[in-house]
Amino acid sequence: MMQNLRELLFTRQPQRLTDEEQAELGQTKVRLVMLVVITTYTTIMGSLVLSPSSLAPWAKTILIYYAFYTPAALALVWWVQKVPGHFPIRRLMSITLDYVSLGFSIIVQPMAMMPLHTVILWITVGNGLRFGKTYLWIATGYAVVTISVVCSLIPASDNSPYMLAMLLLSAVAIPQYASSLLERIEQARREADEANFAKSRFLAQASHDLRQPLHAISLFTTSLQETGLNKPQRQIVERIDRALQSVARLFRSLLDLSTLDSGTMAPKPEPVALDELFQEIVQQNVQLAEWGNSELRMVNTRHVVLTDRILLLTMIQNLVSNALKFSAGRGVILGCRPRGSAISIEVWDQGYGIAEEHFPYLFDEFFQIKEREIATGKALDWDFQSLPEWQRCST
Repeated sequence: MMQNLRELLFTRQPQRLTDEEQAELGQTKVRLVMLVVITTYTTIMGSLVLSPSSLAPWAKTILIYYAFYTPAALALVWWVQKVPGHFPIRRLMSITLDYVSLGFSIIVQPMAMMPLHTVILWITVGNGLRFGKTYLWIATGYAVVTISVVCSLIPASDNSPYMLAMLLLSAVAIPQYASSLLERIEQARREADEANFAKSRFLAQASHDLRQPLHAISLFTTSLQETGLNKPQRQIVERIDRALQSVARLFRSLLDLSTLDSGTMAPKPEPVALDELFQEIVQQNVQLAEWGNSELRMVNTRHVVLTDRILLLTMIQNLVSNALKFSAGRGVILGCRPRGSAISIEVWDQGYGIAEEHFPYLFDEFFQIKEREIATGKALDWDFQSLPEWQRCST
C-alpha cells in the first residue's frame, strides 16, 4: 500500500492533463497527505491519554473511520487519473467527503481534535484557489454548515457562542480575503500578458514593415556601385551598405524575438553537421570581417548534433557578428569541443570583454553597455597558431 501511495504522490503525471485537471489531481493527492497527517496526529494524541502501548477509545473510533476513508480517497485519485475532466458531481463528492470526515473527527473528541478547524480553513481556501470562486463559495458553505453542526453537538459551555462566532467568522472571512488577493494577482498577470503581447506584436509589425524599404535601399546601393564611382564614392556607398546590413540583422533579431515571445515558434530537431553549419556562418560573415579588418576562422569538426538548424544558426550568427563587431582588427575563431555527452559550441574573440558588474544583465532584452564602460582591461592577445587545444575539435 505504501508503494502505491508513493507512486500516486510522486509519479510525474502525463502532459496531456490540462491545468484544471492537474489542479484536481493535486487536490486528491493533498487529501492523501492530510489522511496520513490526521491519522498520525490521532495516534499520538490517543496514546498520550492512557499509555504509549494503548489507544484511547475515541482515537480507535477515528482510526477505524479513516480505515474506511482511505479506499475512498485512493479511488478518487484513480478516478481523476483515469477519467480526467471537469465533473462537478465528482468535485462535490470530494468536498462532501472532506468536510464530513473532519466534522466527524471533531465531534468524536472536540478538544483533542480542535486543530482540525485549521484543516477546514485550508480545504476551503484550497478548493477556491484550485477551482475558482464558484467552488470557493460552495466550500465556504460546507465549512459553515460543518462548524455549525459540530458546535451544536459538542457539550455547551459559557464560551460556546464566542467560539462559534470566531470559527464561523474565520471560515468565511479568510477564504474570501484569499480570493480577493488571488483576483488581484490574476489581474496583474493578465495585464502583464497583454503588455507582453502588445510588445511582441509591435516588434513583429515594425520589423515586417521596415524590411521592404531596407531591401529597396540595398538594391539602390548595389545599382549605385555599378555606375562607375570613384574610390571615395565607393567607400561611402560601402559604408551605407554596411549600415544597412547591420539594420537588417537587427530587424531579423527583433522578428525572431517577437516570434519566441508569442510562443508560436516550435523547435524542429534534425541531425545537423556542425562543420557545414560553421562553413555557412563563416561565408555569411566574410564581408563583415573584411569591413572590420578582422579575421574569422573555424575549426573543422565531424560532430553531428540533433537540434533545430535555423535556431542554432541564428544563435551562433548573433555571437559571431557581435565578436566581429567588438574585435575590429583582431581574430575571431569558431569551433566546438566535447563536454561529456554534449557538445560545447564556442566563439572566441579578442575584444575587451564585459565587466563583472554587468553579468546580471546579460540576458536582459535590449540591454547595451556604453562604449566607455566596455574597455575594462586589456584585450586578449593570441593568434590562430597558438591554440593547440582546439585541434581536438577536428577529430
